[in-house]
Amino acid sequence: MKFKNLFFIAFFAALTVMLNAAPSNVQAFYRYGQTFITWTEDGSSTYGIYRHTSAITSSNIGQAIKIATVDDSSSNCKYGIGAPIGQKHWVIDSINIVSDTGLGEELADSQGLFVHTTKEASGNFYYAVTVGGGTDVSLNVTGPIAESKAEIRPIAVYCVDTLGRKHITYTFFMDYSIWNPGWTGYIYNFLVCLTSNWRIDKDTLFTMYSFYGGKSTRLERIYSYPQGYSVAVKNDPVAHDAPTATVLQDWHYGHKNAAGDSVVNYSEYRIIKSLLFVSKYLKADLNSSLGAGGSMGGSGMWAMGSRYPSVFSAVYCDQGATDMSNPSFVWHGNIAGSVGSLAENLPIKNLRFDDPDHPELDEYLQKYNGTPVWDWLNLQEQLTVRVGDEMSFFNACHGRLDESIDWPTQGRPFGSILKDSKRTFSYIVNNSSHNWNGFEACNFGMLFTGGASYYPYKYKTNKSMPGFSGVNIPYDSVCVKLKTATWTVLQDSLDTWEMTVLAGEPCKITPRRCQGFQASTGDKFDIYVNNVLTESDVEADEYGLVTTSVIDLTTAKTIKIVNTYRVSNPSEAMKIKAKYAEIAALPNPFNPDIWLQYKNPVSGRVVMNIYNLNGKLIKKVMDRVLPENQYGSAFWDATDESGKKVSSGIYIVIATGKYTHVAKSIVLTK
Repeated sequence: MKFKNLFFIAFFAALTVMLNAAPSNVQAFYRYGQTFITWTEDGSSTYGIYRHTSAITSSNIGQAIKIATVDDSSSNCKYGIGAPIGQKHWVIDSINIVSDTGLGEELADSQGLFVHTTKEASGNFYYAVTVGGGTDVSLNVTGPIAESKAEIRPIAVYCVDTLGRKHITYTFFMDYSIWNPGWTGYIYNFLVCLTSNWRIDKDTLFTMYSFYGGKSTRLERIYSYPQGYSVAVKNDPVAHDAPTATVLQDWHYGHKNAAGDSVVNYSEYRIIKSLLFVSKYLKADLNSSLGAGGSMGGSGMWAMGSRYPSVFSAVYCDQGATDMSNPSFVWHGNIAGSVGSLAENLPIKNLRFDDPDHPELDEYLQKYNGTPVWDWLNLQEQLTVRVGDEMSFFNACHGRLDESIDWPTQGRPFGSILKDSKRTFSYIVNNSSHNWNGFEACNFGMLFTGGASYYPYKYKTNKSMPGFSGVNIPYDSVCVKLKTATWTVLQDSLDTWEMTVLAGEPCKITPRRCQGFQASTGDKFDIYVNNVLTESDVEADEYGLVTTSVIDLTTAKTIKIVNTYRVSNPSEAMKIKAKYAEIAALPNPFNPDIWLQYKNPVSGRVVMNIYNLNGKLIKKVMDRVLPENQYGSAFWDATDESGKKVSSGIYIVIATGKYTHVAKSIVLTK
């Protein structure tokens, strides 16, 4: 009986503690567009974070906005992010990178943390932290906190001077409201290495190098590689531990949002944000910035070079994937765990940077929001459908014995696309298996002041470069293409583009990344080679690109392209563009379904319908707004609007857009 009474006494004592439990010592401060809220935990498993424009009480908490629910490890470093520097808990006060060494002061294990990103222009705000779904706020409120919308910045949390360099680990607190924190959290570290010649008080800018690794290449405490670079940056490829115990690798793009209805470029966004910070506050020169990576990192560099040409003047892609959508690709299933299946083919969302110093980032990418993710992750397709977009100078390598970024799906098909891509590139195919090739494919003469990657980097973003096409890249053998090509810009003005080019072989040339030269669809140009007129009235294509015929560039030639006629009437230009509309259908004949793709030359609404030979509408398969010069895809499963299978025979696909009306016959077999 005595033990029974003791049990009930202990039980009710514990119950009393639980009923009275509440987080305490709630504090908050504002910095760089974000408010940092901390509290002392009370042993509960979850905590609710509330925000209001008035002091929060039990009577008005219903009007407060619940901005987050976090668990009891909110101050803990997760996913191995802090391991290289011995960090177990987040640091929220910056260290001084000039005078401090070691790790900053970590939060205690008993503390909770939430970081809120301000959306309002300005205002005073109050915060409360409650237990789970509770509303008791007796001991757990703080405010007012003066806040304003501003550029968010990372803070330095660790610094060490060694090997003649300063190595700094920064922590970036991303915007929780647009993140999927259930995947890999919303707080990340990245590493910056400053070489001995770097000085914050210098007026000059410093070249920048950033490296992107594979699944086993996590952050280090120090970074010893960047010999020829004043500023080097390395981001962390944080992996997600799926419920199936399969580690879903980062692949440097992103993953599903919290709702699971789209794929967001979370990884790419935080990487670019880190480079923008280093450029602005650590004097790195985005006009002279090289990105490099191998394997998964090489895949990331193919992608980022194709999407951020204003951030990377050139990229090196060592054994990178070029078509993640191919079901036979070794890592396709792993990627599908992050972005969804081919059948889902979820739309992408590229987050806005809203950076007043770099408006081109949003101008370049926002128009592609809604693109099916597997189309976006297929570089082989993107090089073709986005031929009008500027991209970085690609330097790349594939190995014929590579079984990870496997040659049959990623290397062998790529040469036939790259050779006519109208891109600036240096490309090598060798007999290597899956390993790091040590910058083998780099065009050292154009990229560096010497013949190796450790010499100072010199390639600039604000210089025009030649796009190559008609290059003879063999289908399935070792080759070295354009590795020693050289070029010098002579003129880049409104009406004239002139460049001396030595490619080492015959090829076509397209002016790319022009700083002054302008061409629009329908404009006409004369082309001179060594001051001899070789072509007249060459018309700029639907992308506004001018391309020469094949020129023997085994020896250096000076190529000059001169405007002779400009289309002045906008409607005339649109009608010229309209002639480039086309429908692709694969396979054709088909059974049981067919993939249809429409190339849209003029921005606007596009409707694609299927008709029988009697002119009867069978099914509408597309009705969407497409940007100029973009592709829209649709599948037809040989059913009508009611879902009933149709009979075999000939059908007509008609796509109608602004200024366009295109038809194509398709055959459904038995």
